[in-house]
Amino acid sequence: MPLQQWRRIFQLIFPKSSNAEFADRVFRVIAGSKTRRYITFEELILCLHGISECYCTYASTSSQNSSAHFSRIAQFVFLLMEPDDQEQINLNAFKDYAEAVYSLNVPFMVYNLDQLFNQMHIYNDHNDRNDSNPSISLQLSPNFKYYIMQCFKKMDTDNDGFITVEDVERILLPECNSKRLFKEAHFLHS
Repeated sequence: MPLQQWRRIFQLIFPKSSNAEFADRVFRVIAGSKTRRYITFEELILCLHGISECYCTYASTSSQNSSAHFSRIAQFVFLLMEPDDQEQINLNAFKDYAEAVYSLNVPFMVYNLDQLFNQMHIYNDHNDRNDSNPSISLQLSPNFKYYIMQCFKKMDTDNDGFITVEDVERILLPECNSKRLFKEAHFLHS
């Protein structure tokens, strides 16, 4: 399927998304290349299966068996951030990723721009686009930009100005362990 068809499918999944940036990132991860112009249905299904299998295995097996599966989830998230040739993410790339994620929840039919989220400004991008979705460019507030910077610093523990897949794993691990412990505790008390 070409990118345009993927965008239409993605729009059905995330109808409030303000643009196709995140959909494009997912497409590129599945395609495995920024230059490839299509993905097969099989590649899409295998990718979705791999992600869901990772979560299910992580939630139901011992921590020893789940670390490899968890690494695959972290790798997928890392690839969505679009690392450079040295497999690193700089602050600008991280900001672009954060904006793409944030745009998933912005209504694309905006009736009152002044009241939308109170923390960002939206203006229509009149650039010619080949898809059916009108584009909305986000101008993030200083508070959100500060939050992005703090997240980046939390991940960049060696202060070299880059984050790696290992940094993503380190940040995601406590969250997944919390969910796993909650499930295990719930099963013990059932």
